[in-house]
Amino acid sequence: MTSRLQHALDRHAQLFDTVERSPLTHEQRIAAVTVARRQLLIAAAGSGKTSTMVGKVACALAGGRCKPEQILVLAFNRKAAAELDERLRKSLAGILRPGESIQARTLHSLGLDIVSRVQGRRPVVHDGDGGLLDRVLARLLNHDVDFAEQWLLFRVFHHSTLRHPDQFPVRRQWNAFVRRHGQRRKRQYGFVTLRGDLVDTQFEQAVANWCHFHNIHYVYGPIKGGRWNLPGARRPLAGKRGFWLGAYGRHIVCVRTCHEAAPTRRKPAGSAGCPDIHLNLQDFRDGKTFALLRRHLCPDRKVPPPGRIGRLLAGLGYRLTPGQRELLLRFIRLARLSGMAPETLRQRAVQIQDSDQANLHAPMLARLLDAWEQALRDWGGIDFEGMLHMAANYLEQNRHRHPWTLILVDEFQDTSQAGVRLLQALLGQNPGCRLFAVGDDWQSIYRFAGAVPDVLSGFQRYFGPAETSFLTATFRFNQVVADMAGTFVQANPAQLRKQVRARPADSTPSVVLAWYATTAHMYSLCEECLADAVRNPPAALASCLDGAGARSLAASCPGAAAKRVSVYILGRYRHQRPAALHQWQRRFPQLDIQFQTVHSAKGLEADIVIVTGLSAGRYGFPSVVPDDPLLSLVMPDAEPHPHAEERRLFYVAITRCRYRVYLLAHMQEPSCFVTELLENPAGQYGML
Repeated sequence: MTSRLQHALDRHAQLFDTVERSPLTHEQRIAAVTVARRQLLIAAAGSGKTSTMVGKVACALAGGRCKPEQILVLAFNRKAAAELDERLRKSLAGILRPGESIQARTLHSLGLDIVSRVQGRRPVVHDGDGGLLDRVLARLLNHDVDFAEQWLLFRVFHHSTLRHPDQFPVRRQWNAFVRRHGQRRKRQYGFVTLRGDLVDTQFEQAVANWCHFHNIHYVYGPIKGGRWNLPGARRPLAGKRGFWLGAYGRHIVCVRTCHEAAPTRRKPAGSAGCPDIHLNLQDFRDGKTFALLRRHLCPDRKVPPPGRIGRLLAGLGYRLTPGQRELLLRFIRLARLSGMAPETLRQRAVQIQDSDQANLHAPMLARLLDAWEQALRDWGGIDFEGMLHMAANYLEQNRHRHPWTLILVDEFQDTSQAGVRLLQALLGQNPGCRLFAVGDDWQSIYRFAGAVPDVLSGFQRYFGPAETSFLTATFRFNQVVADMAGTFVQANPAQLRKQVRARPADSTPSVVLAWYATTAHMYSLCEECLADAVRNPPAALASCLDGAGARSLAASCPGAAAKRVSVYILGRYRHQRPAALHQWQRRFPQLDIQFQTVHSAKGLEADIVIVTGLSAGRYGFPSVVPDDPLLSLVMPDAEPHPHAEERRLFYVAITRCRYRVYLLAHMQEPSCFVTELLENPAGQYGML
């Protein structure tokens, strides 16, 4: 330790002893007195990062390095900002002069303030409730035939598993796919069109739907006029069947590749000058098929037939579902947060796992993004995501000058690309401005909402060289939980290394495993865990769970609720909420029982935690539900380590507890995370 650092610690010792309810630890004091242009604080769960931020602000004020109006404190959301604001108000009451204050705020409120100052008025902010989306869709569907055709593809195929014959090595596997995902009509399997015909492939289903949309009559059947002498003519999409357009005197033929589009056959009578239309899979994947058809069959059509798509889809039950609406809104939010230009969607589409779905719908989504931005301009509004980029633009153009010399950011691991850009613009405007970023890469669980996964591990790439320090002493859980959770999360080598120090464990088990066979059995085990917590409590909770006395207190004393032991039942998904929750609360009045998803529990803590649903499978933990290919176009790139974010989510679940965590695992198909915990020879687990 340098003499300058020691002098700063000595100088502010009394301040650090009194600024919070408990004196700051040595690690917290080091972080508070360190003066660096860029400072990164990696804080373990429950390590007192908020106290450190308060200490940092107090130290900057007491040392005369900053005035209150030169300090900006940012939090992840409004609730966190309000809590941090209250802590600052109470802790700094003896330091700030009358009339002075330091207010915590969110990045979005900061962006809105900057935009309002530059524009001279508060802009109308659209909060993504769907009303703007409906207006944008109505405008596009009524005036843009390209979009209407692409919208038809989206509405029919988005929830379908989209595959083509060239993706299967043998015909037998393709037939199995058709039987599994298609429909059966008169002992034949295929895909049903909007007109009710059965066709062989989804490519031909899309072509048939396009014809029906444009009122072009077709007959689907064997190709007229002789045999096709093509390599692989027996394969699907090799010219065996097609669409006869009687009014045009020609066929539409769907083939695998462009090399199969030049058959040797005799043209049917009356077809002179009307060559058949050959469509290949690559054009379909590239989104060119409908444009080709329109050029051949209705080149002058610019506007879709009025109301045609709505009537077709509504008649067949293809109403826009709440899930599809939420998908589109999430897509727009993520695209706007990432600052992704519509023209880059195509490049991203070919790189993701389900590229056929992404390629098919990328043109529609790109057009929707364009129309969304145009609508905001036309209606004089702004969205929260675009607001961050607009504020960054104003800062970069020096249309707004900010006063801050110290910026503190909480929960930095949750920062989006738009947030990163706004911070870069703030720092770039004033070279003397210092950044103090606080976060924990072990708790980075919001990639699905646009958070940049490597914003902490790659901090220097975004913000330049930084002084990095750690808070490794946790005040929440004991050493058994700290060791188990730390070992588990650091199995991913990309996570930053740290050894978390915690209080010693008592004689009762801190981690308890319980095994269930069915979902009903799992909820029964939940109730057993609650009973076990009351019957065999951790030593620190024994007085609160003292049998009949505690029950009598809870029933008779209005203030007893504050003395109850807090219990979180955590599920990976909302649908795992126990139906008997209220019954359990009546049975165990000593406990304050709540259900939370693991995501919603981040930042919270409870005395007892029960983690449910630790199984393999589609709705297990870790989740194996793949990212929607359309959202993958605009989400930050996934990490290479298997289940990287799910691993951190499990770490968050484990570390919500103060005294004990129950892990409920499926006995036949346990979560791979539970298997990994059991393979750790240092693990200490109780059994229920």
